[in-house]
Amino acid sequence: MSRVLRASAACAAAWLALSGCNPAPAAASRDEVARLPAPGGARLDAVLVEINTGATDAFQYEVFVLPQGAAAQGRPAARLMGATRNEQAWGANLRWQGADRLRVEYWQARAQEGADSPLTVGGQTVQVELAPGILDPAAPAGGMEYNLRQAGAKR
Repeated sequence: MSRVLRASAACAAAWLALSGCNPAPAAASRDEVARLPAPGGARLDAVLVEINTGATDAFQYEVFVLPQGAAAQGRPAARLMGATRNEQAWGANLRWQGADRLRVEYWQARAQEGADSPLTVGGQTVQVELAPGILDPAAPAGGMEYNLRQAGAKR
């Protein structure tokens, strides 16, 4: 290959990398969009985190069961890729079914993982159940973090 062609190929590769065709993971936003305390004095929180990697990708969601007030970090109990609550709303709903059972409700998802075995948090065992096929007609259109910001702007 000639030097000119090699230089052109290198420039094209650099341009593609810098133009956003290959976004860096650091460009992703990671926002807590729901926190729901466990019933019955269990001193646990269910937390939903929305990950936005850009306009051309679907939202990703991570579900955590944590000691009350703890930050959502580490390994999530479950992950959902492209989860929706209705035809226009991204996300999932967290619902405690008791102090030891968390249900993650969503209409559809492109992929899901986790929630196949109980986890122990702060000495308490919790089963996380993924529940697809549950339509939430009241969920507002768009991403969950966007809707939280919009609701905050209206106050």
